[in-house]
Amino acid sequence: KAEAALERATTIWPLNPAIKNFTDRMATSADKSAQATVLFDEVFERGDFRHIYDRRREFGGALLQDAARSEQLGDVIEKVGKMNLFIGQAEEMIAQNKAFTAWELLLAAEAIDPNDPVVARAKSALAGRVAIFVQALDTAQRAEENSQLAVSLNSFLAAQDIYPASQQARLGIERVSKQLLASLAVSTGDGAGM
Repeated sequence: KAEAALERATTIWPLNPAIKNFTDRMATSADKSAQATVLFDEVFERGDFRHIYDRRREFGGALLQDAARSEQLGDVIEKVGKMNLFIGQAEEMIAQNKAFTAWELLLAAEAIDPNDPVVARAKSALAGRVAIFVQALDTAQRAEENSQLAVSLNSFLAAQDIYPASQQARLGIERVSKQLLASLAVSTGDGAGM
């Protein structure tokens, strides 16, 4: 419709200054859209989702006609929005002097994007308050990766002693206990008939 109206206006008054202004604005808009698309691709390729999120309105307008990029933008907005929710909840837990709960919320945010700088800063600021708990979890996870199941289980239990409501410790205990029982059943021959 706009194209037809522009063509009709041009035939009626070819030197109309409003037509020139309109076409200039359209060209500038198309140029900005092309630039935003190139920038989006570069930033997305780098994995700088926080930058995309911060400029989501600009990218949203530029990518409106691009279904694939619009979907990528939507995914980024959802991911960063979830991370922001976890970060906000963590800040509230810190205000309530629940540092261990805050740490686990930040771990949930980190699981969404391990390279997010805001999550990294929040974890860094909190690390000193939860160091002994984090050390126990880290020891447990490293021991589990090295198939040192008894050491891993002991460290997860130590982490749970520090913070009884820990989801990380509970899940680790459940996971490692199953592995440990399965390995004991195999080594004693009890698992042969299973």
